[in-house]
Amino acid sequence: MKNQWSVLSSLTLVFVCVSVLHSNAEELKKFIPSSSELSGFKMTEKPEYYNQENLWDYMNGSAPGYLAYGFQKMVTFIVTNLENRLEFTIDIYDMGDTLSAFGIYSVERSPEGRVVRYGCDGFQSDNTLYFWKNKYYVKLMAYDVTPETGQSLSLLARIIAQKIPKGGKLPHLFSIFPPKGLVEKSERYIPQDVLGQDYFRHGYSIEYERDDKKYQVLLICGKNANKAKENFQEYLEYLSTTGRITHENLEIGDIGIAGTHSYYGTVLFAREGAFIIGVLGCEDQQEAQGIIGEMFTKLLSTTL
Repeated sequence: MKNQWSVLSSLTLVFVCVSVLHSNAEELKKFIPSSSELSGFKMTEKPEYYNQENLWDYMNGSAPGYLAYGFQKMVTFIVTNLENRLEFTIDIYDMGDTLSAFGIYSVERSPEGRVVRYGCDGFQSDNTLYFWKNKYYVKLMAYDVTPETGQSLSLLARIIAQKIPKGGKLPHLFSIFPPKGLVEKSERYIPQDVLGQDYFRHGYSIEYERDDKKYQVLLICGKNANKAKENFQEYLEYLSTTGRITHENLEIGDIGIAGTHSYYGTVLFAREGAFIIGVLGCEDQQEAQGIIGEMFTKLLSTTL
C-alpha cells in the first residue's frame, strides 16, 4: 500500500508539472512567430518554457533579480537568418503587470543603446534589442555582430511587438519629478531593497545633470504614513553609521534632514505622509530643498 501511494504521488506531481508547463505554453506561444511570419528566418531550436520554479535552470545567477520584479513565466527560442546564418536568441518574459515589465527593463536598459520604437520603449545595441510592452519584456540577442545584425534584430522585434497586445506606459509617479535637468531615459523603478535597505520598497528614481554635475532624485512610496515614519527613522540611524547628519529639522515636509553619505556624497531626505523623497549627490542644499518641495506639492495635488 505504501508503494502504491508513492507511485500515485509521483504521478500526481508529474501531472501538475505538465499542466503548469502546458499553461505557460498556451499563454506565451501566441507571441512566437509562425514560419510564414519568419520569412527569411527559420526556428532552429524549439521553444523552451520556464516559470518561477525553474527559472534558475535558464539564467541561474540573474534569477533573483527577475523574481524580485514579479517574474511569472517566459519562453525562449532561437531563430537563424537563412541568408547569412546569423543566430538570434529571443526571450519573452511575462512579468505579471506593466509596472514590473517596465521595472526590469529600466534596470537593464543601457545608456549607450539607441532608442527604438518597439512596444512602449526599447533600445538597441550592436548585438541586442530590448523592449517592453504591456506586461511583457522582450530580449533579442545575436551571437555575432555583422553589418546585417542590426537589420535582423529590428525585423524580428517588429514581428513580435505586433503580436503583443497594446498596453503599458511610463508609471504615473514619474510625472511628479521636475523636468529641468532630467537625463533622458534614466527613469527606474526598484520594487525592493531601495538604497540597499530591506525596509524600503517601491522606489522611483531619475538621474539629473546640471552644470556638468550629476545627481539622483528618489521617491519612495511607504505602505502608510506610520510605516514611512518608522522607515525614515531607520534610515537616519543607518545614515549616521555610514556618513553623518549635518542638518536636522529642515522646514520641508513632515521632517527633513541633510547629511553626507559615504557613496552618494551630499544627501537630503524628507518625508511627508507615506512618501519619502531624497536628493543624492546635489551639493546645493537650497536647490535640493526646492526639488523636494516641488515634488511634495505635486503629490498633494495629484490623484494617484
